[in-house]
Amino acid sequence: MWALDTKGRSEVESADDRNVTERGYSVAGIKRQAAAHKERQLLQRPSHHHHQAFTMSTGSKLGKIVLGAAEVTGLKEASRRIFGNLPQLNIGKTGNKILRKALIADKVVTYYPATINKIAHKEWYGYKTDLDIWRENRLSRMYMRGNPPTKKGEGKRAQQAKKKK
Repeated sequence: MWALDTKGRSEVESADDRNVTERGYSVAGIKRQAAAHKERQLLQRPSHHHHQAFTMSTGSKLGKIVLGAAEVTGLKEASRRIFGNLPQLNIGKTGNKILRKALIADKVVTYYPATINKIAHKEWYGYKTDLDIWRENRLSRMYMRGNPPTKKGEGKRAQQAKKKK
């Protein structure tokens, strides 16, 4: 049946167990892996808090390490401090997503460049912008043609309304 050699590997004594399975694995090798898996399970430290247990792969032959609840909270706290995250409070929405975004006030303020026209009109008598000069030229042309701008309420729509009555 089963016997352990000096290296801790299990060997099969009977000739029937030396057969090969249909996938090509030796039965002895499968049993050896099963025994090694049981040994690894025995070496693991049992966790008393099953709902807060955390397993971590070590990359060694021993497999996984099971951490207790206090160790898990300590690791989470250290991770939070290292990466600059806020604690998970489970209180609903906290607004952290919005607060993490870059501020846009400077971009909004500089979107339209500031002009001095309003201030200059108040401070300096006779200050004119290009638009003011264009408007004055247009008005003078209209008066020269004998076609001054209409007064409020005397436009095309008002004339049409008078004709209907």
